[in-house]
Amino acid sequence: MSVAPPQPPDPRRDVWHFAVNGYDRDAAYCWSTDSKGHYEQVNLKLTPGTKAIIEALISIDGTPFRSAQDFIRNAIVHEARYRVDKDQAGEDVWQRMEDILHMENLGRIRRDIETRATHINTLWDTLRLLTETGQQNKAVEQVDVFEDIVLSTYDDDDIRRNSLAVIVQMRNYLRTGQGLPELQPEVVEFEIEKKKRRA
Repeated sequence: MSVAPPQPPDPRRDVWHFAVNGYDRDAAYCWSTDSKGHYEQVNLKLTPGTKAIIEALISIDGTPFRSAQDFIRNAIVHEARYRVDKDQAGEDVWQRMEDILHMENLGRIRRDIETRATHINTLWDTLRLLTETGQQNKAVEQVDVFEDIVLSTYDDDDIRRNSLAVIVQMRNYLRTGQGLPELQPEVVEFEIEKKKRRA
């Protein structure tokens, strides 16, 4: 069994293998995240016998599986594809899966926007306090740290772009003492609604 490449051509890394031309019965599907690093945590119990056979199989030299989790992820993909083909329900299953992913993505975007809003409000408070107490250098460092977080954390282009625009406002505030004091809650709701309309 070959190991499926870590970055398949189709950007829908988490679902592409169910497509008619994207699935390889002899490949091992062991990814724990999609192409953007998203994942869902699932906990399950196994019988001792099931766990033992998995451990025995992944201990064989040349196996593509590094862990029991790899084995289980691979088994899920192959079983799901088998069921889709067997029941000839591919189109219906595909559409339901797309609907589920769409709703989960909107929830993830909402969490990202709300988290970013909290960070920005807290940072504005910190900047005001530092500038009022004459600690301008520390204030500049805080903005630099936030910029690093934005560039390394947010994978949504709109959220990243809007966050960088706020950073420009913060730097302007540190230079001139003037600027928007905080991100208003309605801005968060506006951004979420805008993402919904685009989706």
